[in-house]
Amino acid sequence: MKTYTSLALVVLLSASPSFVACQSSGHEQAESTGMHMDELNASVAAAKAKIHACAESLAAVVEKGDLDPAPSFAQYKKDVAAVEAAASQSDSNLKSLQSKGQTYMAAWEKQAATITDPDLKKLAEERRAKLSQAVTAVAEAMQAAQAEIGPYRTQIKDMETYLSNDLTPAGISSIKDKSKQITKSSNSIGEALDKVAEALSKGAPQFKTAKPPPPPEPAKK
Repeated sequence: MKTYTSLALVVLLSASPSFVACQSSGHEQAESTGMHMDELNASVAAAKAKIHACAESLAAVVEKGDLDPAPSFAQYKKDVAAVEAAASQSDSNLKSLQSKGQTYMAAWEKQAATITDPDLKKLAEERRAKLSQAVTAVAEAMQAAQAEIGPYRTQIKDMETYLSNDLTPAGISSIKDKSKQITKSSNSIGEALDKVAEALSKGAPQFKTAKPPPPPEPAKK
């Protein structure tokens, strides 16, 4: 029975995330952090595209208010849902990046404390601080974008509710200024997300191990 219990404990520990993390070397955790940055970068690009698309479909509703706004409004509702999904994905990816970065930095700090060479210890501290700052820069840029995305999500959802109850020419005409404001907000958010992408583009390469270049393509006959 004792043997079974010990074996079961080993299996449970091996399956736990913290145990697996301990088995990963520092450079593998760094690579993983860089991959999380790439994932966040992809979701940021998707969010930017969907935010602009939402503003454009609302503008189309206004433009066709006296003709046939129903198809444009149907598209707008899809775009609102797409913005919600993209924003949620970006939020999730940011949290994953921060969690991975914190785990990596904590493990590195603990291991660096065992270095006896004072020069190497100092270099380790400097490198760790630089990489930590790269994650912080991304988080700060993303949080600034989120401060604008939050109100934008509320605006477009409110607009959807309003138009769901009044898609008449008069009702649509009354929201022209609001539509322009949403377009302006989408452009501002796009600029904020560009700053996130810039921070990610600068940060991600710092965590990645160099890879050999791809083999040359065979010459065409």
